[in-house]
Amino acid sequence: MSWNLIRHELRQGRRGFVTAVAVTCILLILMLAKADAVVGNSSMAEVLNSMPKSLLDAFGITPESFQSYEGYFASQAYIYIVLVAGSFAASWAITGIVKERDRGTGEFLFSLPYRRSHVFLSKAGAHFLMITAVYAMAGVIAVGLGKASAGLEHPMAIIQMVAAGYLLSLAFAGSGYALTSALSSERAAGGIGIGIVIASYLLTLMNGAGDLLKTAAKASPFKLFDAPAIARGADLTLTGVLVTLGIYAAGLLIGLLIIQRRDIT
Repeated sequence: MSWNLIRHELRQGRRGFVTAVAVTCILLILMLAKADAVVGNSSMAEVLNSMPKSLLDAFGITPESFQSYEGYFASQAYIYIVLVAGSFAASWAITGIVKERDRGTGEFLFSLPYRRSHVFLSKAGAHFLMITAVYAMAGVIAVGLGKASAGLEHPMAIIQMVAAGYLLSLAFAGSGYALTSALSSERAAGGIGIGIVIASYLLTLMNGAGDLLKTAAKASPFKLFDAPAIARGADLTLTGVLVTLGIYAAGLLIGLLIIQRRDIT
């Protein structure tokens, strides 16, 4: 990796990064600012008890969802933060190389005295910094709002859920790296990246359907971590950590192999 190339990618992606931070933070504030009004509210428990269990399972809502700030975060904020931040992560990764081809800058970039692997990994390094920064700020806001207004009792549970979202976003980025060198349109690539995240989430909605669809739902990366269980005191599963990091590493490796063999100018 080269710091010059990392800075170049950070400059290119600064608008998207600012947008990602703004959207993620505003979404968190809007969703969590009202937590103190619903946490422990008995009427919410009555509403949940009146709803079909299959519907609650599909959206990851449990009877404990509104009994604590941790449960509220797990059922209301967690999934939307992963959808937003994960979509940005996948888009950054999948457009990393293809945008150079689409904009006609690939011939210049890859004529510089850097190996293709250095260019590719430097872009990945910049994306890693951006994804990390988004989730770091999200974690600070989630814990800060919980302590300020909703009586947060277990900050580590919030931190672990944010970490779970971070690992999922790295996995989505890994999927993007595996495809970026094989595509030729930046706009289409960005759509594919977002589509990967949305499709993964839609699979989880099948959880409350029949047995066949429940089996299909288990293929979703979102199933690697159980946010409601973490809210109740569970830890990140070793399987989830290994699989998400494995997807990230495999995507980087596949992307490297493709870029070494493909004409990207």
